[in-house]
Amino acid sequence: MPPDQGMPRRHDTDATGECLAMPPTGRKLRCWIALGACYVLAQLALTACAGTRAPWVSYAFSIVSPLLALAACCRCAYVSAAGAARTGWTLFAVAMLFWSTGMLLSSWQDLSGQVASDATYFSDFAYFMYGAPLLLTMFLWCYAGCAGAYNYLTLQGVTEPWSEVLPGLPFLLLVLLTTRVPAAQAGMASTPAQRVPQKLTLLIDNFSPIFFTAALLGLGFAVMRTHFYLAAASLFVALLVHALRSATLQSRYMQSERALRAAHDKLEKLSLTDGLTGIANRRCFDQTLQLEWQRATRDNKPLALLIIDIDFFKSLNDAFGHPYGDSCLVQIAAALHSALPRASDLSARFGGEEFAAILPATDRAGALAVAHKMQQAIAAAAIVHAPSRGGLVTASIGLALNDAGQTPAPLLAAADQALYRAKQNGRNRVEG
Repeated sequence: MPPDQGMPRRHDTDATGECLAMPPTGRKLRCWIALGACYVLAQLALTACAGTRAPWVSYAFSIVSPLLALAACCRCAYVSAAGAARTGWTLFAVAMLFWSTGMLLSSWQDLSGQVASDATYFSDFAYFMYGAPLLLTMFLWCYAGCAGAYNYLTLQGVTEPWSEVLPGLPFLLLVLLTTRVPAAQAGMASTPAQRVPQKLTLLIDNFSPIFFTAALLGLGFAVMRTHFYLAAASLFVALLVHALRSATLQSRYMQSERALRAAHDKLEKLSLTDGLTGIANRRCFDQTLQLEWQRATRDNKPLALLIIDIDFFKSLNDAFGHPYGDSCLVQIAAALHSALPRASDLSARFGGEEFAAILPATDRAGALAVAHKMQQAIAAAAIVHAPSRGGLVTASIGLALNDAGQTPAPLLAAADQALYRAKQNGRNRVEG
């Protein structure tokens, strides 16, 4: 018979912590506190009156307390929204189940005097596993204090009835805490001040799996000499859990990185695309012009710039309305893009009814050919516009080439001046 027969075995005291912040619920909370007080008074009264049967009463309440906590945690898991809140309460329920199992086996061993080695090992393992889901919770801090006080009193030989209440107090506290979680808002902080700091949350998320693995490794090394197969299984599970977690985190990291890269590329493309016409916008035009001018200067190659303006576009909007004008711009943008001979050439919406084209490594003759091809493409679109020559939309084009030592700004100004001359000389023509 073990030396501590006749009283519950000393309780484990491993603990670390995190706060549970719950909103008050008024009358309902007071009722639950009253029920908890009645529960404690009932245990005190029964223990005092039981005489030699006091250990039976103590064990009964030590088993009922975690069972009540198990039921309360299951309720909170049921009413909580899916996600971290439900997972947390489910882990609490699993921990209470482990504890109830270990306490039930412990009471059977102590009260019956039958100390089966297999049952002893399993009850010890249940006590150990009870702490795994509760790691980093405030409940374990509370339990550590009560269990430590109870163990100290037991070692000092104190057998007062009130000392038997200590092991059950943390479970009653947990039941009271679960009653303070509203069903509609389970798992949600009521105010920003009650939310756990982000750094603490990240620290717990990152370190709690490591603590679990370390606990399994510690169990394996602790029983290695006497229970080799149990130790080997514990070490294998610890390494397997660590490997699976590492693989899962790496996979999630790679997926997140790919998703972020795709989102970045999509946003970059959207930021460089004109929302109406679908071709490059002014931002893309400015960036490309700067890059191509630097390349042309470095390689000593020509760079041609075209600025295209739709003739009498304001009167087109006034006559047919802005929706028709927008449709006209979309068709013209498509026509201009189709006239570009190379993929390295860029057509962009310069602003309003003006468009621009950047032609790298293109001399004056090549630029004139592209400009005339653009006019032909616009004419082929056959967009009706009475004020223009022939009753169809036409365009005036200004052309400019980079000179030695020139910067993009003078090149752009030269193309704009050429466009002005094209309009002054009758429109629907190319100047430069």
